[in-house]
Amino acid sequence: MNINLLQIVNRQHLLPEDFVPCNLVSIGSKGGNHIKLVAVVWDAFMAMSRAAESYGQSLDIEKGYVSYKEQYLFYYEMMQKYGEKKILTSVAIPGASEHQLGLGIDISSYTLSGLRQKDADCFKWIHENCHKFGFIVRYKKQFETITGVEEKPWHLRYVGGWAPSITRLNVPLETFVGKYV
Repeated sequence: MNINLLQIVNRQHLLPEDFVPCNLVSIGSKGGNHIKLVAVVWDAFMAMSRAAESYGQSLDIEKGYVSYKEQYLFYYEMMQKYGEKKILTSVAIPGASEHQLGLGIDISSYTLSGLRQKDADCFKWIHENCHKFGFIVRYKKQFETITGVEEKPWHLRYVGGWAPSITRLNVPLETFVGKYV
């Protein structure tokens, strides 16, 4: 299916069970999971990754496209393990994940020597520069009451040419779409 780069996906705006984005490309495997992305997201990530290397960071994609079925299985596994109240703001219900849209990615950062950077500071360059490559930091602490999702500094959303405006205004995607589009 075709994708609207500004499409809101959350608990109030669910994707149908059969939604699969067009132009998915396989980019490899990580931890036994086969990672797929929409082609334009992969191209943008690769450009950002090349730029990050000149600042001493090596970026990797931990998660790309996730099907409805995979979301369903993960959600109910987490719900049984931790309870629904505990995962309410940390795990998307099936159909509420930007990963199914094909525009959400989870990233990790490594030093050029291969050591994984685990603290929030490792995302500083990414957060300051991702808009130049069409990405926004989707789930910020100050947006939690609007997005309904806890802070996730590793989760980026591809919005293409809208990214600089959203970043400059420093508003969540929901506000940008509702107020400025």
